[in-house]
Amino acid sequence: MDISKMIKSRRLELGLTLKDVASALGTAESTISRYESSNIQNMGIDKIEALAKVLQCTPGYLMGWENNSTAPQTIAAHLDTSDLTQDEIDDVADYIAFIKNKRKSKNGL
Repeated sequence: MDISKMIKSRRLELGLTLKDVASALGTAESTISRYESSNIQNMGIDKIEALAKVLQCTPGYLMGWENNSTAPQTIAAHLDTSDLTQDEIDDVADYIAFIKNKRKSKNGL
């Protein structure tokens, strides 16, 4: 997988929007979109490092040199939702979004 696909895949895994990533990097949403669509192919190492930080992985993972993102495991992989209603699942998703936003605010992202 090339870097553009890795960026988009990781962003979606984390539930981040283009705007979230752009804000954290201090750039435009269109720039992130262009990274993800391979319209910008010669990204500076400083951008790769910053993206890796926002996407909670290593630069090597984004470059496709490492198989493991070294990011924390997602809770969804361990959550048995078989006995939850859709409303309860939505509540869990809302709470996760709340925690992420709280962390972003705390870290100034």
